[in-house]
Amino acid sequence: MIDDAILKEICSDWPEIQVFYAIRELGGFIFHMNHDMADGRIPDKDHPSIDVDVRKAVEESTKIVKSLTRFGLEKPTEENGAATAEYWKWYRWWDSYECSLSTKQFLELEKVLESKGDLTPWRPEGDWKKS
Repeated sequence: MIDDAILKEICSDWPEIQVFYAIRELGGFIFHMNHDMADGRIPDKDHPSIDVDVRKAVEESTKIVKSLTRFGLEKPTEENGAATAEYWKWYRWWDSYECSLSTKQFLELEKVLESKGDLTPWRPEGDWKKS
């Protein structure tokens, strides 16, 4: 899945919007693999190897979510690893923002992300804590 050095970088250095995208991508992978195993799209014989990848993705996602304290979340996860209401408020704030972008804006954002440019203008207005 994610190289350990990259995972450490995501948790400590990546800008907030990139961390949101990393969490969303891992969540999408986890959902789709579980769904495709459950409905038979992935043959039973492949389930053990896919399960290993899904478990690894869950571990990585949990580590990243726990690192959100650097963005002002006081308790992003419960002791059992479950996401808190605070986490979901943060996540939905970013998700709503991304959904509000036009195709042109999204393509511009992708260019900034790829070039590692200034992401300051690409932060939603306001504060997720107050939304």
